[in-house]
Amino acid sequence: MKASFTCLLLSLICLTHLPAADDFAINGAHFRGFVHKLSADGTMAYVTDIYSTSWWEPVANLDAASRAKLGVATPKEKAALAEERARVAQQQAAAAAAQAQQRADYLQRLQIVEAEARANTAYLASEQAARAAIAADQAADPRNAANARRIEQARLRYQQQLQEQELQIFNALLEVQQLELLRRLGYLR
Repeated sequence: MKASFTCLLLSLICLTHLPAADDFAINGAHFRGFVHKLSADGTMAYVTDIYSTSWWEPVANLDAASRAKLGVATPKEKAALAEERARVAQQQAAAAAAQAQQRADYLQRLQIVEAEARANTAYLASEQAARAAIAADQAADPRNAANARRIEQARLRYQQQLQEQELQIFNALLEVQQLELLRRLGYLR
């Protein structure tokens, strides 16, 4: 039992410490595995796919990136490969900039909504204060008891609307913080 556990543990350690396989192409067909080494005369490369099948392949059949890794690519192939890498890097930078701009636009819109909500809250508070003053004046007159009840109900509705708006703003800010945290943790791009 102890020996089998040790074998299992060693197997897991070996599996977790295997080098990552590369993508390479042979005559246009894509493979995943490793291009290990060159033959003594430099015309053949020893390759292994992810299924542990190994063989010698003529270097001329390999793609330019694999030949560059082996150090046998022509200057023209190296230049084309460098241009391709630069193009991909530029596209990735443009995509990252676009995502950053979208995130900034979203945060700006959220700040505008928050400012509008604060302005609406202040307006509602001032309106409530005015209605409360009117209600106090009318409450002194016994004939206006029904109006006072209606005004109190309206004030309660305004207060409830105000609380709902504050809750919506809080939830929106919380969602933005959660999305930002997920992005920083790498779950979102």
